[in-house]
Parts: sequence; C-alpha cells; structure tokens
Amino acid sequence: MYASGKMVKDIYEYLNSKGVKTSYGKPMNKTNTTAILRNTKYRGQYCYRDIKIENGVPRIVSDELFEAVQRRLNKNQISRSRFKAKHEYFLSSKMVCSDCGALMVGESGTSRKGTVYNYYKCANVKKRLGCHRPSLRKDLAEKLVFQKVMEEMFTEDMIEMIADKVMEVQKQENSASCFKSSLRSLKRVL
Repeated sequence: MYASGKMVKDIYEYLNSKGVKTSYGKPMNKTNTTAILRNTKYRGQYCYRDIKIENGVPRIVSDELFEAVQRRLNKNQISRSRFKAKHEYFLSSKMVCSDCGALMVGESGTSRKGTVYNYYKCANVKKRLGCHRPSLRKDLAEKLVFQKVMEEMFTEDMIEMIADKVMEVQKQENSASCFKSSLRSLKRVL
C-alpha cells in the first residue's frame, strides 16, 4: 500500500478498521506502522543485535518492493523537515551528497556574535554514519543551482516559446473579457 502511494496514516487506519492490533494489544499508530515498513524481516533478513542473517526467516516481500518503500520513507522523512525550518531550503530532498549519495538537508547555526548561518548538510554526516562531507552554504548552493537552471532551460528558443504562449493566453483572456462585457451589456438591455 505504501509503495503504491498510500500514506502511513491511511495504512494504520485501514489496519485498525480490520481489527489488527500491536503485539501489546493496542491499536496501530504511525510509529508502529512505520516500524513495520522498515522491518527487514519481511524481506527475509533475521536480525539479533549485531548479527544479520540473510534468508534467516521466510521472505514475504521482494527486495525491489522493500527498497522502494525505504526510498519513499526516507524522502518523506527528510522533506517534512523542509517545512519546519524558519528558512525555506529549496534543495532539501532534491540535492544529494557527492561523497555518499545521501540526501542533503537544511541546517542552521548561530555564531558567537549572533549571526545565523544557513547551509545544507549531508544526512549521513548529521546522523554520524561515516560521511565527512563538509556543509555547503545555503545561499551559494541555491545561487549555483538557479544559475545552472537559467543557463540550461532559458535558451532563446525557450524564451520565445514562453512569450508566444503568454501572448496566446492574453488573447484568450481579452476575447473572454470582451465576451463577458457583451453579456453584461446584453443583460442590461434585457
């Protein structure tokens, strides 16, 4: 259900409607439903402390399905933080670390003098998972991406096409406006 686009909330509400309970006999919620989606047992991996045994338990989902769910969970987890920040981090959940491939997330810090600095940090650096990629200044990263987009997308042909479309829309609006005006005049006469 999650891989096909359903939200975690939809899934636990569905499970609750079917009478599914947790191992403690409680109703399903976001936390235990997410734990189920992350559980590697369903793809056949048995884990006990530091020991991981592939095919140690019967597999009930394919690796492809499991990985698709993990990618969506990770993307949604990180992109949520984009909207909590005081500053908009436009590249959160879009920019990846060039060293390890993890997503870059927005972060800020304050100097001793009270100056606030905004930057993008590798999620694996933040979680201390072995990556040592230095943070990127937010303003610099966003400026470089914006410049590249402008260079690549806004060619002379593209600008001309956009201008033609704007003129087309404007003509449609003008004729619609004239039509509305004629209707108003006709209503007054009648």
